[in-house]
Formats: sequence, structure tokens, C-alpha cells
Amino acid sequence: MEKSLEAQQQVLRGSRRRLLLMRHAKSSWNQPLSDARRPLNDRGKASAQAVSRELARRNLLPELVLSSDARRTKETYEHMCKASPELERAHVHYLPEFYGIFNTSATSVIMDLVWEKTNALRPKEVESVLCLGHNDGWELALNELVDRKTSLPFFEGGELAMKTADVYVLEQPENDDDFKSWDDIFTSHG
Repeated sequence: MEKSLEAQQQVLRGSRRRLLLMRHAKSSWNQPLSDARRPLNDRGKASAQAVSRELARRNLLPELVLSSDARRTKETYEHMCKASPELERAHVHYLPEFYGIFNTSATSVIMDLVWEKTNALRPKEVESVLCLGHNDGWELALNELVDRKTSLPFFEGGELAMKTADVYVLEQPENDDDFKSWDDIFTSHG
């Protein structure tokens, strides 16, 4: 039976869009490999699994995962799936565009690809998107996207740091009718 328009709107009103920005887990420098081919070390594997368990515990597992195509980001996601097998149901895209953004903000690339990939699916069904990448681009993007007027206990006017395996959940405010869809979010961002 098809849902009524009112029921569909109610579901949408209850939905909150989330952008999860995550830096890859700790990688190994023990082998003479190119940067893009570096694997995770043991600490990184354990961290990726711990992050995944915490996201699952908080009911924050994404429906869409956009990741750099570097080995360490792929392995981060693989180890996240080991800890939370339900994460394997997410739509996953490994993107060369997410690699190599080291000295500039990744905001535009992230927003463009989230918009493109959510619209390729059923955008209303995608509440959470995990973007998995690298510093400095991810940290710079995080600092651009966080509302400076927001009161955060760990933010006192400085820059937010993004260490390995850190994930920040940027969430649409509850009861915010300005952002009913991903398109609304992208229109507001520019």
C-alpha cells in the first residue's frame, strides 16, 4: 500500500541529513610504497573497527559511502565492515577525486560528489553519507562547514583538528524545516 503524501512528509520531517567526515585510520610507513598504496597498520585496523562499532551503537551508519581510492581509505572501510557487517549494505564509491587534496579545502569536491551520488540514488532515502578521505583537505573542509556560532564543548574559537580515524558528524538541526532534502542543503551551501 502506498503511503499518503502526509505520511511521506512526516517521514521526511523525521529524517535528518547527516554528513560524516572521516579521515582514514593510521597507516603504515614501514614499506617503501607510494603514498596512495600505503596500507593500514595494526593500530589503524583496530581504530577503524572501534569507530564502526561506535557509529552502529549511535545508529549513525550511512546509506552511502564516498571514499578516496587510496589503499588506506579502502582498508579503513573494509575494517569498519568487519566490525559492523550491516555497513556492507551501503552504496560505496571509491573516488580518485578524493585523493590528493592535501593543501586545500576539500569542501567543493565533497559537496559536488555527495550531490551527484545522492541524486543518482533515491535522495530522500539517503539520510547519512560517509566521506572518507585525507588531511589537510578534510580538516580544512570540516572547519569551513562547521557553524562557528554553534556552541561546541571542544571548540573554543580555534581550528578543529582531524586526526587519523576521527569522524565528525555534521547533522541537520532537529526541527529545521529549511533543509528537507539534500538539494536544500546544497543550495544553501552554494
